[in-house]
Amino acid sequence: MKGYLTEVVDEDAHVLLRFFGWVSWYNRNRYCSCCGHVTQLVVNQSEKRCVSCGLSSYPSWSLAIMVLLKKGRQVLLARSSYFRAGMYSALAGFVDIGESAEDALCREVNEEVGL
Repeated sequence: MKGYLTEVVDEDAHVLLRFFGWVSWYNRNRYCSCCGHVTQLVVNQSEKRCVSCGLSSYPSWSLAIMVLLKKGRQVLLARSSYFRAGMYSALAGFVDIGESAEDALCREVNEEVGL
């Protein structure tokens, strides 16, 4: 077992690291941090919800990316419906467990502007 992660090819290591991250989050949130009752995984969500008080728990992402896409002298800016008129921003988002910054950038650009 010594050095087993160093023997894994990059694609497999990515899957393993993502798996270990999710399992760790899942196991750390078995019980509600508010009332102590059991939590359940919400189907198709990154969420565990308390069966008693309804408190939701999510993985705590800490890494984020921000990107400004350029084409010549033009830049791509996004606009939220929450922004006041005339306000725009660069694209940004959180990096998921086991995801590279480059993969997060591609995913966020796709989610926010469809490119």
